[in-house]
Amino acid sequence: MHIRNVLVCGATGQLGTYITNGLLDSPDDFNVSILVREIGLQDPSKQAVVTVLQSRGAKVVFVPDVSFTLEGLIESLQGFDCVISAVGTPSVESQYIMLEAALRAGVQRFIPSSWGFDFDKLPQDVHPVWDAKRKFHQTLIDSDMDYTIICLGVIYESFFTPFFRFDLQKRRVLTRGDPDAKFAVTSYSDIARWLPKMLLDPACRNAHVNVYSQIVTFREAVECFEEAAGAPFNMEIESRASPWRCGQANCWCGFTDCVLYIIAQGGAVIDNAWNVARGEQSTSMREFAERVVTRRLPALTYLAIRGEKTLHSPSHTRVARSRNAIMVESVLSDDFPWPVLSADCG
Repeated sequence: MHIRNVLVCGATGQLGTYITNGLLDSPDDFNVSILVREIGLQDPSKQAVVTVLQSRGAKVVFVPDVSFTLEGLIESLQGFDCVISAVGTPSVESQYIMLEAALRAGVQRFIPSSWGFDFDKLPQDVHPVWDAKRKFHQTLIDSDMDYTIICLGVIYESFFTPFFRFDLQKRRVLTRGDPDAKFAVTSYSDIARWLPKMLLDPACRNAHVNVYSQIVTFREAVECFEEAAGAPFNMEIESRASPWRCGQANCWCGFTDCVLYIIAQGGAVIDNAWNVARGEQSTSMREFAERVVTRRLPALTYLAIRGEKTLHSPSHTRVARSRNAIMVESVLSDDFPWPVLSADCG
């Protein structure tokens, strides 16, 4: 089945913006649309992203809040071959109604919001984030919809931040367990470049597709940043056997701890990578570290609201508390009009 008309949900988020731009780079292969909810346009930054994507050729499918119903979505999804979900974790539940609407509208394929660990390697009840995604994946597989489930480890641009105890400004890193445990890391830009090719690859239909930019260890990652910065980093190794407050819903500090724990246990390794088998170009750990240190990382922004010491993610759905507010810094580039907000959730 040929996929031509593609709809991206969550296009104004970090990953969604990259994915949409990647698809727009292939105008001969895809007609690209983005689903925009009325509530999203109340945020000026999301409005700005929509404007930029429209200027590049994306069509907007506007869904008023009162129309975010099964009947309203069935109408909105008419004529699309593929729905790509890049919604944030708090919106994972909305995929159920999206899937049902897609089935009734005749959509051929649904790509769920996975974009993380290989869930088959994780035990049940590690954290509600992965349990919710795994539950939806099973619903999708059991449906009559074609699917592609993409696993990629952790993402460079969000993982090497204070939120995950990787403080580049202070050159301090906290890891758990074995600093030589291997884990998969993937760049937003690599995902954006590979996804259009996945849609054209018959082998990716009804498949779990594993990808990664590189397999690294914490020690190797720190060495890359030290080389790029020309200065040593302090790596603290914590030996707790189990995640702190693991499994508590809506606890992002618990989520951070769980991610570090899974990496230390070897659960973040990706096998049989689609991009490696095809010889696709990827971003190395060394290249990424150099981009960050020399401030050529697109749209790296640290935001602190000093009064409440509250930091907000770019999806405007995740709020994390920080012990120490940090300075506002904005490093933007023309190729990515969206600020990535990272928080010290220590």
